[in-house]
Amino acid sequence: MRELTLRQVKQLMKLQDDLVYRLAVLELQVQPLWRQVNQSISHLRTIQYYIDHQGEKIAQLVNDIQELFFANYFKKYIYSIHEAESIINIKIYHSIIICAENKVVCGSTIELSRSMADSRIF
Repeated sequence: MRELTLRQVKQLMKLQDDLVYRLAVLELQVQPLWRQVNQSISHLRTIQYYIDHQGEKIAQLVNDIQELFFANYFKKYIYSIHEAESIINIKIYHSIIICAENKVVCGSTIELSRSMADSRIF
């Protein structure tokens, strides 16, 4: 009976030693992972700090870029409108000169030149 108990105790002690060894191996494998987790958390905190303190500046820069884009777009649009008006005025002026040279009543000619100018621009 005593031998049977000793044999069972030896097996249990071997199992205990094996479990202690496996736990030690796992603990050694977990340490680098904890280091990476802590490093990632630190990086996230740094990013959050940066966003908290620089986010307003970043948003303002994006807003300024958008304002410049739209301002430039509208300047080009207004310039194209002025350019179209200049073309129409030149065509009207030329029609008036032609009419004056021919001494013709040119109301219809002016309207015709305006409609031609409108169709070419738009």
